[in-house]
Amino acid sequence: MHGGFAQRITVPAAQVRALPPGLGLERAVLAEPLSVVLHAVRRVGDVTGRRVLVTGAGPIGWVAAPRRVGSAEVVVSDLPDAPLALASQVGATSVVRVDDPAGLGEADIVIEASGSPAGLRTCLEWMRRAGRVVLLGLLPPGQVGFLGNA
Repeated sequence: MHGGFAQRITVPAAQVRALPPGLGLERAVLAEPLSVVLHAVRRVGDVTGRRVLVTGAGPIGWVAAPRRVGSAEVVVSDLPDAPLALASQVGATSVVRVDDPAGLGEADIVIEASGSPAGLRTCLEWMRRAGRVVLLGLLPPGQVGFLGNA
């Protein structure tokens, strides 16, 4: 629904949930990005013992989710250092700057959470043959030419 960042909006009552007692707004706002990535991880299938690559260390990348459901390794790539440092604190087994991809290695499952064509390209380049890819980031409109040469 458009207007979600407005001061006030009207939503159907069925979509409203009361916050549990003691849950502050600072934590409650994380429910939506966490639910997005948990849904994505469930859709990809069993991640137990698998190597997962997440491109984009923002809240939708929420790297702790694959680790919580049994992945052996979660590698996170991004450009800024601050989100990568946070990714290390919340469950990434390693972090890699996109502009220095040494150490990425192949992944069984790739989660594109940056919303950039370059992030999608990184996912597809580092995914193992017969791996799985999940697109979470909102790519720009139009064609995304990720199969051609850069």
